[in-house]
Amino acid sequence: MSVRGKPRQPNRRFIAPDGTKWHSRGEYYRWLVLQQMERNGEIQRLDRQVRVDLPGANGPILSRKSGRKRHMVWDFRYFETLHCVYEDHKGHPEEVWELKADVFANAFPNVEIRISKGK
Repeated sequence: MSVRGKPRQPNRRFIAPDGTKWHSRGEYYRWLVLQQMERNGEIQRLDRQVRVDLPGANGPILSRKSGRKRHMVWDFRYFETLHCVYEDHKGHPEEVWELKADVFANAFPNVEIRISKGK
């Protein structure tokens, strides 16, 4: 559990040569691979850090305390031929992420979820 204002994994940030901030080197390297795939025409409309509100049965899922919409941030989103792919780069499994991914998968059954592994 993180304390408000402090990262869960201190000293895990990576700054790329172009000045963009990344959560890890692995995520940055995966971005470079996906950019090359986009240039080659294998994928289209590549985005990074895509925020998606999590839908519930009666509208969006809301926080008990603040009442704000719950969301999930995907590392990458892109399109292959006719279907949409959401991808997350993970160094190790996280239980909260798994729960959010299950909610997302049930709400959007036509979307493909991929996990790119870290070291």
